[in-house]
Amino acid sequence: MWHPRPDADAHPVAIRECGRVKERWCFRFFVCRIMNLPPLSAASSDATAVANAHDAGEKEVKLWGGRFKETMTPAVEKFSESVSFDKKLYKDDLAGSRAHASMLSKQGLISEHDLEVILQGIDEIERQIEAGNFMWRADREDVHMNIEAALIDLVGESAKKLHTARSRNDQVVTDVRLWCRRSIDQIINNIIELQVTLVNLAANNKGLVVPGYTHLQRAQPLLLQHLLLAYVEQLERDAGRLNDCRARLNYSPLGSCALAGTGLPIDRFATAKALGFIAPLRNSFGPGLLD
Repeated sequence: MWHPRPDADAHPVAIRECGRVKERWCFRFFVCRIMNLPPLSAASSDATAVANAHDAGEKEVKLWGGRFKETMTPAVEKFSESVSFDKKLYKDDLAGSRAHASMLSKQGLISEHDLEVILQGIDEIERQIEAGNFMWRADREDVHMNIEAALIDLVGESAKKLHTARSRNDQVVTDVRLWCRRSIDQIINNIIELQVTLVNLAANNKGLVVPGYTHLQRAQPLLLQHLLLAYVEQLERDAGRLNDCRARLNYSPLGSCALAGTGLPIDRFATAKALGFIAPLRNSFGPGLLD
């Protein structure tokens, strides 16, 4: 896969921004894989719909584009946007913002009024998304910037205080962990339903003999019950692996900020508890990305 690479004599800013585009592609590929989506989903009809949702009017200024005088070309914008698929993280993004805002208020870092306004705005955005009325904009690139910008449009300056002691880094990693945890729970529930179905099927076919195969040849007669219950055991091992994965990821990176924490008096244990994590990560370096 080709990645943008500036010439050796390119301006340092161009080199840095090229690296950021590459980082976004790598993260996009990772999220596509865990969500079982095509890596280049910007070419899909869903991505096209999102990309065309805000063709008219002034485009959003990129968080990383402060030194650039011109806006991104449509081709690069389609390549770098991820909202066409990472909007699946909206529930997790909203949950993380609720927990973070409540912690900031409790620690005296924002006022109770700001907290009330922020939570009302988050609730309204959630209603809009679930009703299908939320405008996902490709020029805002991802689910996080779409929600953040919409919240600022709704409630004003109070929404900007959500970035107190929180970086996009620990925000994104927290969202992905929450999404993985939800997905694992759903998969395990599906596994249990399948196991129950197989057990019932076995119970309804007592004494039924079927051929057992090895190397594509009939090898040994066996009971259908024996065969079906073998799949039940295999699924149980799969569920065990998923539970082990869930236990490993169930620690909160929120509060790690951009790299290695913050000097502000935050409470990482409070946000971890509010989000259902076992505890915050014991080492705040790298927002859990070292995993």
